Amino acid sequence: MARQDGGGRLLSTLAPLVATVWIVTVAYLAWRGWPHVSLDLSAQDAATEAAYRTAIARHLAAHALLAVIPAGLLLLAARFVAGLRR
Repeated sequence: MARQDGGGRLLSTLAPLVATVWIVTVAYLAWRGWPHVSLDLSAQDAATEAAYRTAIARHLAAHALLAVIPAGLLLLAARFVAGLRR
């Protein structure tokens, strides 16, 4: 019995740590892959500005989902498994 309690405690400690590392890693990759305007395009053109804003919105949405969904699922699974061990 004591071994299961220790495992549940370890899982409760390790899952948030892994989820945080995952979120930080995805944030770093999002920062490194941030959209930019090529130097051969006019940055003041309305169509270029609209395309850039769209690229940023899609970039943020994709990386936010990529960061939050797996981390959230991990935390839910850890809570479920820890609940089964009690």
